[in-house]
Amino acid sequence: MGRPKRKDGLVTEHRELARLMVAAFEAGDHGEKVPWRAGKHWTYPLLADQTGSSVSSVRSYLNVGDPTRPGHINRFLEAFFGARPEHKAKRAAMQRAWHLAGGKKDVPGVRQRVFSDTAPVVILTPNNVEWDNTGNPLVPFTLRFRREKGLTFKFDAEEARDPVSIDIAVVKPLFSIRSRHWMPRQDTIFREKKHQHVDESDALEDAVWIKGPKHKGGVWIDGKPFEDEPKIAIEHKGGDQNGPITFAVSVPRTGGLHVALADGEGVGAVADDIIEAIFAEAFHKDAGGRLEVASATVTPDIAKRQE
Repeated sequence: MGRPKRKDGLVTEHRELARLMVAAFEAGDHGEKVPWRAGKHWTYPLLADQTGSSVSSVRSYLNVGDPTRPGHINRFLEAFFGARPEHKAKRAAMQRAWHLAGGKKDVPGVRQRVFSDTAPVVILTPNNVEWDNTGNPLVPFTLRFRREKGLTFKFDAEEARDPVSIDIAVVKPLFSIRSRHWMPRQDTIFREKKHQHVDESDALEDAVWIKGPKHKGGVWIDGKPFEDEPKIAIEHKGGDQNGPITFAVSVPRTGGLHVALADGEGVGAVADDIIEAIFAEAFHKDAGGRLEVASATVTPDIAKRQE
């Protein structure tokens, strides 16, 4: 049996499904029937065993850059989520994404959970992985912040409030790298390298708080903070296994976003209500409960590694 072929015109849908699978894989989400212990992590062989797939198939399903769609999704839903109530929204989102990647329209259930599709305030694009002369990956990337103007925001139907037109931008972004197998090198902005746009007052593992550049009013981040750092040097955490590398930008609930009504009138309480409504949505949150406003994943091609 060959791998299911991707249908024309569904590249975005396939990548969204793969992104959700990678997120569950990286987070260690697991159903109640999966043998698990504290500190355990998913590996490609383990996920293949739990879903009755081959390791090569699992790799292709989780390859966000050029993914294939599983022929069946139920075994992955059981492996990642089972019937755990805390995973209900994630399970529904993955099931919906699988249907959409198969060309099915108007799938009932939860809405898309990618915040950047709703408000593209961050453009985050890692490119094809390169290899340096020591055999370690270099990941070229683009990171740009912008204000989204005139966005129509709809409150939950239960609130019985009219949609409003808003301007929204990022004020306090956290730029992070997540991977089970790879980590930033010591000479990068994520470790020891100093940079004018990195706030060093609150260090986190494999993540940096961005403090600039600011727009001319000095409130939100605007532009490319790391235009002079076009590549991130990565090294292996140990062993010889390969896996995805996820770049993400997230913001805290308090002070993370700037929201204003597009007509320039009263912000205050209305802006607070909008931010609360955004965080109440089932958009993806990081391990710290911050709203993930953008993410992208790449997987190094070991075959191209220079020994």
